[in-house]
Amino acid sequence: MEREQLNRLLVENMKPIFGYALTRLGNVREAEELTSDILLRLLQSADRLEADERFFGFLWKTAEHAYYEFLREKSRERDRNTEYAEEIAADPVTPEDALVRQEELGLLRRELSLLSERTRRATVLYYLERKSCSDIASILDTSTETVKYCLFRARKTIREGMNMERILGEKSYRPHAFEIDFWGTKGGEDGMYRAFRQRKIKGNILLTAYYAPVTAQEISLELGVALPYLEDEIRLLEEKQYLIRKKDKFITNIPIFTEECEEAITDRLREPVKEAAERFPRCPAVLKNVTESALRMKTCSAGRRSPSPPTAR
Repeated sequence: MEREQLNRLLVENMKPIFGYALTRLGNVREAEELTSDILLRLLQSADRLEADERFFGFLWKTAEHAYYEFLREKSRERDRNTEYAEEIAADPVTPEDALVRQEELGLLRRELSLLSERTRRATVLYYLERKSCSDIASILDTSTETVKYCLFRARKTIREGMNMERILGEKSYRPHAFEIDFWGTKGGEDGMYRAFRQRKIKGNILLTAYYAPVTAQEISLELGVALPYLEDEIRLLEEKQYLIRKKDKFITNIPIFTEECEEAITDRLREPVKEAAERFPRCPAVLKNVTESALRMKTCSAGRRSPSPPTAR
């Protein structure tokens, strides 16, 4: 079954799945946890589900297996908690234990900062501000089922992310300078272009998304900046069409001259300019203008033309 089709079916059946879990457990928090387990199992088994008409039979069979496994895990968890409480009473928390907990909290915050805006807001509202799913749905102007699905995806993403090594990109410690030269009266607002020189963030977002489409999370890791502080900048660049969105990824929509690109252009123009200078020794100013125009017009990649190709160093 196609993933998009499965996602649609899961959202449509979120309420019955949650009702099944709540009927058996009688506890909202535990029912939400079981609902997440059921959804995860269904997503993991999507490739084995070939016919749509088999979906509901497969769904409830999966829910039953998840329920019994949930009961077994809760029983094991109670035993572990009892043992842990006894160990804590006999052995107080050591500095090493405190350090490990602090590191885990740091990982949790890191993964929370990488969630998309809507998913992050739903997670913060639910777990930190203790809002109900119906309240969150009202705040986010969406359905309760969508909120529950968002929270499920958030838990899954955070769990997986905390076990991954995240490496920050080069631009997190070595941002590139970026500026735009423009001329004429229809190129845009002067202040808009000056912002690229005054603030490194805009230009480095464009550089990160220049060679291949990237997600907002990948931009965040490359720049070493938490996603909540990037979202407005990305939104503004998209509105001005400096960035183009392709599904959940972004790609830069203007040609950029990197330092290497300018050097390559200069190398290719060196001989023609030298020959022209020898043939027309009395026209150095003309040659200078021709060279500068060629540098401005020659680009290293195709894209929507900016008032003048920006330079990145």
